[in-house]
Amino acid sequence: MNLTSAENEAQASQAMLAQILSIAADAIITVDEAQRILHFNLGAERIFGWTAVEVAGRSLDVLLPKRVRGESPTRPASVPRGPTGTHIWA
Repeated sequence: MNLTSAENEAQASQAMLAQILSIAADAIITVDEAQRILHFNLGAERIFGWTAVEVAGRSLDVLLPKRVRGESPTRPASVPRGPTGTHIWA
C-alpha cells in the first residue's frame, strides 16, 4: 500500500504527539462524550496513582474526590473538544 505524502505526514505527526504525551510530566487524560477515560498518560499515572489499564473505560469520576463526584454530568461548553469529540483540558 502506497501512502501519500499527506498520509505519511499525518502518521509522523501522530507518532510525535503520542511520544510527547507519553513523557509529559503533567497528567493528560482524554475522555469520551460519556466521560469514560480513553487515554491516561504516565504523568496521570504518577499523579493519580492508577495505571492506564486500571482506568481505561471507567468514568472520570473515579479520579474525583467523593464529595464532588456526579455534580456535573457534562463538562462546560468552554472545554475544547478533540477531533473525535474527546475533551481537552489544559
